[in-house]
Amino acid sequence: MKKIIFVVVLFILLPLAFWGIEFFDNDISSNPSEWSNFGGFIGGTLSPLLAFISFIGLLATIESQKREIKRNKNHQEAKVYCEHAINTLERAYNTLSDSGKSKTPLQDRLVWLTTARLLLSAKKLYSKIPETEDSLKTLYIGEEEFWRVNFYKLLDPFNVNSFASSKAYFANPSETQGDEIEERSIKVIYNFVDWPDDRKDPMEEVPYYTPKEINKLSIGKLGLKSFLEQKHT
Repeated sequence: MKKIIFVVVLFILLPLAFWGIEFFDNDISSNPSEWSNFGGFIGGTLSPLLAFISFIGLLATIESQKREIKRNKNHQEAKVYCEHAINTLERAYNTLSDSGKSKTPLQDRLVWLTTARLLLSAKKLYSKIPETEDSLKTLYIGEEEFWRVNFYKLLDPFNVNSFASSKAYFANPSETQGDEIEERSIKVIYNFVDWPDDRKDPMEEVPYYTPKEINKLSIGKLGLKSFLEQKHT
């Protein structure tokens, strides 16, 4: 931008410089016709240049508007991807839990398949959000973590008495012969519950309590204070 301004100023000053060099030794004229000639010289020299500069400015404005329209379009598309991905996560949970009515996953092959497909669809939609849309990606990751916790509670993977402790749950979901829970759908759903290996846990950036912070805890947190003091001793 500075270079463009420099070139414009240079082209404006050049005619004045040439005129000054040519007529430097002459006295300032009081003849109106000579001033008219001077005006005609300056106008004839600068008018085409200013017209060209205006044309370039118009092109630059049009190009800037086109870029802005494209950015807005890309942002709206990314927003749609983000919203649809979040809605898909919710639909996946509602499918497996009968809209939250069941405390354990529904024992149905089609339900598990549909849930897995919805989770894969949400992941694919998220991948379409450009890296430049940091706020939308952060929004999705937060919502994904919310639904991951809900899936975790539903699946209860570390409870030895959970539904998954029974082979019959997966092998015999119905009386139809061979109607078992599809293995790959199981893998997709349980993998979703696990924290992604390639994602940094934001908790790692949070420091532990300092002795000074523990000492400042209010009277309503005496139990917490005692717990923390014991951990730090």
